[in-house]
Amino acid sequence: IVGVALSAIFTILEFYFLSRDFAELRELRFAYIMKAVIALTLICLAIAFGITLYRDKDAGAVLEWLIAFGFTFYLLTFFYDLRLSKGIPDGEL
Repeated sequence: IVGVALSAIFTILEFYFLSRDFAELRELRFAYIMKAVIALTLICLAIAFGITLYRDKDAGAVLEWLIAFGFTFYLLTFFYDLRLSKGIPDGEL
């Protein structure tokens, strides 16, 4: 979970460097805002999972599954990022 959180943080920081030269800035901003919202939600759910795991195992199990499904949406944001680069020549990336 910590690795995914660090990946999300550094990927969102990458937006700062990409936004300087990217032509379709609006679509890129949307992708990174969605990535940030999903990542922050997953981090909050992970903290709640750590707390509830010792108090109520059933609630911890539900949060664990929510984190797993949320991670799927986090990975789908990378698909959206790759879709933005479609049609751009290799030298320009």
